[in-house]
Amino acid sequence: MHPTSLLPPPRHVLAVGAALVHLLLVLCSVLHVPHPGRPLRFYAQWSGADRQYKFFAPDITPSVRVTFETTLESGERVREELRTADDVMDVRMYCLSLNFHLLGGQDDIARAWAAKVFGRHATARSVSLRMEEFRLPPLARYHEGQRPHWAERYQASFERRPASVAQAVRP
Repeated sequence: MHPTSLLPPPRHVLAVGAALVHLLLVLCSVLHVPHPGRPLRFYAQWSGADRQYKFFAPDITPSVRVTFETTLESGERVREELRTADDVMDVRMYCLSLNFHLLGGQDDIARAWAAKVFGRHATARSVSLRMEEFRLPPLARYHEGQRPHWAERYQASFERRPASVAQAVRP
């Protein structure tokens, strides 16, 4: 038997080598070691190997919820969450609400959401929007008794304009 017949095929060696490089880049990210070289940094960003893999508070992204309380002409109050009839649109809206505080146009977005709620409820007099995030305490604080809780991130209230005022505002 020839000694070269015991070696794995070159493409197998290449695949295993690429997997090992990828795992090495992941390990560098976890240990906060800078990725060596520009091509490896690019690959790490492109593949996700540069993520910090932070799964514990306070490093994880908080959950958020957007709720609306609508007051109808009858005085009845309707409470609802930010939802649509489309699952894909719900995911997009959730992503928007996660980054809501970073966008800079919070008031404009809140007005647009309130207009959508006014559209759903023809007899609505007012809409109050409340955005909250679910805050998880660090493990040490949890052991001291602090518990996860919903904390207000943003709040706004909107009144329905009388039809004559709304028409006068239109260009």
